[in-house]
Amino acid sequence: MLAGCATAEQTQRFNDGWKPGHVKAVGTAAALGEQHPRLDCRSTTDADAPNTVYAVVSYPQGHRHPSVIASVPEQLHPGLGETVWVNSQRCVPLEPRAAGD
Repeated sequence: MLAGCATAEQTQRFNDGWKPGHVKAVGTAAALGEQHPRLDCRSTTDADAPNTVYAVVSYPQGHRHPSVIASVPEQLHPGLGETVWVNSQRCVPLEPRAAGD
């Protein structure tokens, strides 16, 4: 769960599905190949977004580390192993994780 000093806003974000996770791979929908993550938010056809960048992000959930494939906003350039915010319930773009988040 969240630390004892978590704010109500942080708790609400966590309840809304936002989790800190680690980037495992970055690339286009086709470049990431077939994955079997918990949530795959890639477009159903390359024609929809051939230049959209996606990231495979794993996040801790108990003793497991499920993965999500989410789109990466243009202004964000996550590196492998970088910690970002990923939504484990909805297909929304990744968010950067600032120090102290």
